[in-house]
Amino acid sequence: MNTHNLELKSYKYKELVTVLETEIKASGSKQLQLKDWERYFNYERGEKATFIIKEIYAEPLSKIDNRINNGQNEASHGNNTEGIYGKNIDKILMNYLQQTFNKGTYILYTTNSVLAETVGIINQNYRVANNKKNKFKQYISTKEGKISNTAMYNVFNKSNEIKRKPIIASLERLQKQNLINYQLNYMIYFENSSRSANITESEIILQCEIEALEHMKITDKKKMMTNDKLKNEFYEIVNKLSSQEIECCDGIYQGFKIWIKQSIEDVEKIDNIEELKNELNEQIIRKVKDKMKIEKDIIPMWGIPNPNQPKWKKEILDCNYLAYTDIVIHYLLDIKSIRIVEAIESQIITYNTGESKDWDTFTKEEQNKMLNDATNVIDEEMEDILKDLNSIY
Repeated sequence: MNTHNLELKSYKYKELVTVLETEIKASGSKQLQLKDWERYFNYERGEKATFIIKEIYAEPLSKIDNRINNGQNEASHGNNTEGIYGKNIDKILMNYLQQTFNKGTYILYTTNSVLAETVGIINQNYRVANNKKNKFKQYISTKEGKISNTAMYNVFNKSNEIKRKPIIASLERLQKQNLINYQLNYMIYFENSSRSANITESEIILQCEIEALEHMKITDKKKMMTNDKLKNEFYEIVNKLSSQEIECCDGIYQGFKIWIKQSIEDVEKIDNIEELKNELNEQIIRKVKDKMKIEKDIIPMWGIPNPNQPKWKKEILDCNYLAYTDIVIHYLLDIKSIRIVEAIESQIITYNTGESKDWDTFTKEEQNKMLNDATNVIDEEMEDILKDLNSIY
């Protein structure tokens, strides 16, 4: 198989077979072929039976013996999480779930971000900073000097891509070891308690999503997820509609329901948890930094700079771009970084009138105006980034 002509773009199956200089397979043989391709590149299944190539590996990953790994079949990158992250995440999660069980909690409601923080993929600042990007950016700008929007958003985007799959892959393995059962579902919270949505409630929430998309006149939900302003508006509408349609519902969120089995008690106690977390955290930081370097390298730099090129491209070509991303990575991912959650929460925002006061004291209209001013440009740029990078790839 030859990946030299493979590009980071979308292919039909037959086109991909031609580019890879391999052969068309049928049925079961095709599934084995697709599994083997995961050793050479990372892909996602797109619309109309397409394959979207996300990353091409410099060296093929090692083959995994499914007999040894309990028939692991985690989508896309289970092999990568097993080889690079899995040995750390599994042990840290087992230790965490064992402690949770011993405290008398047998059913755990949680989110991907909480578990990612627990194992050391992200740090304690990430969740608040992700939800309040404007206040986070203002905080680090006062501490570190001006940070470009592109540097900040690209770190968030790459971190969000990385933190999800390893957690799901680890839960899959723990489930196959008969230590847990888990379910990824919408969660309903009401009066400080959470529970998993039942089938009827899940159908209601899905219908609310459809209504929200129709109200916002959005046809491509995936595209919306790259736009913070639209994404927040979407979930705000879904939350409101769901609260109206579902009894005893203050709001909803997506998360895990994990049933911890008594067999977790038989797992040998792990003493080097902090060492495992530090090791994993260093790997994650290195991975994100590598992605930032790759992103900078793919932007053409030859010839006279085009004065009309998009702002995001200018910011990536800026000589300080990687220094900016390193600062953001430190605050968001490095588990040795100081806690700045309270500082982000209490950050004073300066309105365009020159008035400075706490965010919560601005009117809703002022907040919306500031959010629109701050996010409209970068959201448009992020759409251009995705479009232009696909053409470059």
